[in-house]
Amino acid sequence: MPLETQNLCGGYHNKPVVREINLDLKTGEWLSLVGANGSGKSTFLKLLCRILQPTGGTIL
Repeated sequence: MPLETQNLCGGYHNKPVVREINLDLKTGEWLSLVGANGSGKSTFLKLLCRILQPTGGTIL
């Protein structure tokens, strides 16, 4: 199943953590998230899974 985000934004308590993320992941492709602690990796995944409500952009 393909996954696409367009200008995805979100965070906690009106404080943006993830800003304007564009992603186009095709069926069969892999994605690795690498970054320092506190860089927004878990927040991005929570936005994709709709655990957190995005403040902007779309998830398709």
